Amino acid sequence: MKKSVLGVGAATALAAAFGVVAVLNSGGSAVQAAATTPSLVSVYGNGSVSVAPTTAQISVSVNNQGSTAQEALNSNNATANHVIQAEEHQGVAKSAIATAGLNINPEYNQNGTQITGYQVTDTLNITTTAAGAGKAVDAAVQAGANQVNGINFTVPNNIVYRTAYKAAMANAQSQASAIAGSMGEKVLGVKSVASVNQNTTPMPYAMSVTGAAAARTPLMPGQSTQSVSVKVVYIIGH
Repeated sequence: MKKSVLGVGAATALAAAFGVVAVLNSGGSAVQAAATTPSLVSVYGNGSVSVAPTTAQISVSVNNQGSTAQEALNSNNATANHVIQAEEHQGVAKSAIATAGLNINPEYNQNGTQITGYQVTDTLNITTTAAGAGKAVDAAVQAGANQVNGINFTVPNNIVYRTAYKAAMANAQSQASAIAGSMGEKVLGVKSVASVNQNTTPMPYAMSVTGAAAARTPLMPGQSTQSVSVKVVYIIGH
């Protein structure tokens, strides 16, 4: 009975079919075989999303003077209560109005040797919708607030961050696929996400204005941009 002999060419073809590299000696036998291993590629993905703010945080103050500390405090309390009532009338919940500071300071004569009266400052933080910020400022000033310290527009960071993160990962995947394709490979999976960085473009901030100048002033919240950068290590191969 004849023995079948597998030639060098056939052995090489068989090795290739099973994904190994065969090294043959002069006699035509395979002496070493190693499976091909996947490669790793690192890419940086970037994503950003711009959104309009949904919430406004407004800081207003009430300043009153009196010949005594008690007189100034009583006057200030009455005005502050008017401001709170005016905000509630605009639909602002009482729980969204908080006292941020209460100061009682003596006032002196020009020489600084004698107290001539007292000044009381009551600062309130008001949280409302971004769309209702202008009306909230108008109501506060008309009710007696004589200083608007600032307005900060905000947006829920968790929603914005998730959207920007998905965009960054999609960008990284696109880059990895392009790199793998240029090498005749494909993306097999993600090995790791090495780093995540985020950056937020701040909302517009309204600087201090006083008295009637604050009333009927249109407030433009604009948009906030959240950017995310990720470093992703991908596995590529056949």
